[in-house]
Amino acid sequence: MKLKFPFIFLLLMLIQTFSYSQKKHTSPLTGNWESIALSNSRGLLMKFNPDSTFTFQVVLAADYSYKIIGNKMITKYTNDNSGKIFIDTSTIEIKKDTLISTFKRNGKDEITTMIKTSGKNNSNKSIAGSYTWKYPNGHTAFSKFTKEGKWIFRLPIQSTKGKYLIKDSLVTFNYANSDTLIDKKKFWVKKNILILTDAKSGKEDMYKRVDYFMDEKY
Repeated sequence: MKLKFPFIFLLLMLIQTFSYSQKKHTSPLTGNWESIALSNSRGLLMKFNPDSTFTFQVVLAADYSYKIIGNKMITKYTNDNSGKIFIDTSTIEIKKDTLISTFKRNGKDEITTMIKTSGKNNSNKSIAGSYTWKYPNGHTAFSKFTKEGKWIFRLPIQSTKGKYLIKDSLVTFNYANSDTLIDKKKFWVKKNILILTDAKSGKEDMYKRVDYFMDEKY
């Protein structure tokens, strides 16, 4: 009986210590973010890990709408710069967790084989889910088809890693490939929106929280 209260006190101390440790390694930036504005169909994907490391990826980005009619997939894409609309039709086949798309270009069949990474084992053979495949440039491309008819395409073309440090509303980036390059930005987070403001120039960039990221070795 004499050990009861000291034991409870010790247990509470351990719980508080664990909670503090968890908070210490969690920041508002933890997770995946993507630039809202695109430049020449290029964007930036950012991944902030709880261990204070980060990965930045420059990606080719395109957002399509799609419609399935039988074994045909009709896609629609609007160019952000020109406003020109592109509509294409391809033949699709779903085999277990594989999506095979055949698109005829200049009289020749271009076949793309995508491997499903989420929403697997769908008995209805729904196209909805996330996929990856090897792009002609050797990198891994990513596609996400939503049930609402949206197709998100991303292709990483350059990657940068490093560590970040947060103090108040300022985040400092230390890049792994440089001993001298240090980047400081003010950050503002509200729900799924992140704004980074360059501490020197005052230039602002806006990002949205996303549920996808591709870790690749370059």
